[in-house]
Amino acid sequence: LVVLVHDLALLSARYHNGVYDFAAIRRRFPCSRLLYTVWGFRFFKRLLIGRGILCCRRRCFQRVGRFWGILLAPVFLAWFVVAYNILIMPVAAIFFIIYPVRLSRVMLFLTCLAMAIYGVILSVHACIWMSSAERRQTYAISWASPTREGGE
Repeated sequence: LVVLVHDLALLSARYHNGVYDFAAIRRRFPCSRLLYTVWGFRFFKRLLIGRGILCCRRRCFQRVGRFWGILLAPVFLAWFVVAYNILIMPVAAIFFIIYPVRLSRVMLFLTCLAMAIYGVILSVHACIWMSSAERRQTYAISWASPTREGGE
C-alpha cells in the first residue's frame, strides 16, 4: 500500500511535489524530534563519540562515556529494535493514515527498515536451528505403516 501511494503520488501532476523528504518531515512534524529523543539514538551516539551526556545543562561522562557506550551497546541495540517496532512504527502508521501522500516516502523507508530488522532476526533464528540436530524442528509426523505381503 505504501509503495502504491508513493508511486501514484509521484506520477500525479497535482501531488508530485507533496511527497516530503526527511528535512520537510523535521520542519512540518515537530513530534518526529520527540520520537527521535525517546528512541535514544542521540544519547547513544554522544556516548560513543565521547561528547558525554547533558545533565542539567552540564556535560557528564565525557571521559568514560565511550567505555559505557561500548559496554552498553547490546542493551541499546535491543532497546532500538523494541522501541522501533513498538513505538515508532505504530506512530508513523497512524500519521501515514492521516497524511498518506506527504509521508509516503518516509513510511516506505521505515517499512523497508522494519523488514530488514525482521529478516536479520529470522536469519539468526534459522541459523540457530541449523546449528545442531537437537534444535531442529520436526515438520512431519511419522508412524509405522502396515506392511503388505508382496514385500512392498
